[in-house]
Amino acid sequence: NSIDREEYCGVVEIKNTGSSCIYLKDCTFDFEDDDGHLLQSDKLITKAPDVIAPGEFGYFFNSGYIDETVSLENGINLVPNFVVQVCTKGEKAIINYEVTDLDIRDNDYGLGVKVTGRVNNDTEEETNSINVMIIAVFFDSNGEIIDVGFTYADPMSPGGKASFEIS
Repeated sequence: NSIDREEYCGVVEIKNTGSSCIYLKDCTFDFEDDDGHLLQSDKLITKAPDVIAPGEFGYFFNSGYIDETVSLENGINLVPNFVVQVCTKGEKAIINYEVTDLDIRDNDYGLGVKVTGRVNNDTEEETNSINVMIIAVFFDSNGEIIDVGFTYADPMSPGGKASFEIS
């Protein structure tokens, strides 16, 4: 990149193949060389959504830098260590908000894409600035995940809307 450091974007896609809702509890990204030697470990991995219904997908993801002192001569491999468990609240833990006015376009200066839209709070509960996460999963032309972006919706009253932008 522009500061001459190795960057990574790690994404783990989880499909709920069971019959109960599952909770994405925790994840660590370990980086190992080709001999399995630990080179680096990242623990602040984002998850979205927290709870996934049967047949649905969830993601653990992060991007960052490889430590400057890490040698890449013997390869580097992302080894995710994650914990999922049955969600005790079941489907009551899942709230799907309607997204409208969705637009996807090139970002300024050729720096990827920009996703904009609005999320509608069609529940009877007020939201705060951290309990509605909006994610965008980006795929290449072969259908492989290349990145996950996210943002949080502004607080919304029941029936309210909030705009969002993910770059």
